[in-house]
Amino acid sequence: MRKMKRVKCIAAALLALLVILAGCGKAAIPATETTAGVEEQKSSSEEVTEAAQESTAEAESREETSAAETTEETTEGSTAAEERNIVIPELTIQEKEVPDTEAMRFVRALGVGFNAGNTFDAYIDGQKLEDDTVTETAWIPEKLTKETIQAYHEAGFTSVRIPVSWHNHVSEDYTISEAWLNRVQEAVDWAIDDGMYVILNIHHDNHPEANAFYPDSAHLEQSKNYVKAIWEQLAARFGG
Repeated sequence: MRKMKRVKCIAAALLALLVILAGCGKAAIPATETTAGVEEQKSSSEEVTEAAQESTAEAESREETSAAETTEETTEGSTAAEERNIVIPELTIQEKEVPDTEAMRFVRALGVGFNAGNTFDAYIDGQKLEDDTVTETAWIPEKLTKETIQAYHEAGFTSVRIPVSWHNHVSEDYTISEAWLNRVQEAVDWAIDDGMYVILNIHHDNHPEANAFYPDSAHLEQSKNYVKAIWEQLAARFGG
């Protein structure tokens, strides 16, 4: 019995010791360490606040500098303009009556017009043409028709501009192909017979590959010869 009591006492003592040891496992944080942690957090918060204040101050400083520079540039620009004596004039244009001359009466009679472009002004360079009229459909699939001109006239148009490129249709001495002249005159006659005005011109003949006219000194004589030859033929065919 005494042995049993002794064993129970030893067991109780061991159990009490384990409880004490378990409680000691939860290490207590010394008061000094807790205070230090709070101080660190406070210090960190103050640093963030100071950084934000510094950033705001820098931004305001940059804005002030930029505004000052802009003001200086504006002032310098105004000063430079004044030094160069730049003056923007205020113009007052006197209204005048349009003279009632034959030329102005003709302009008024032209009324509103349309442009028959991409037809007779189309061209094909770099190859010999077996048929002069193929250039008319080089850029669009349809030829100009009498019905097209009449439709424009019925819609209120009273003039037509027929731009023409001639360089695909001339010989070495700039004589225009009869077939091409006939085709152009056909379109011109459609418009005139319908009571419209016709503006005829020299169009895409002004590039070096055309061997026609070109606005530089090197092509001066050739240009004068070409333009003179073309307009002499057009005046003979369409004059009157």
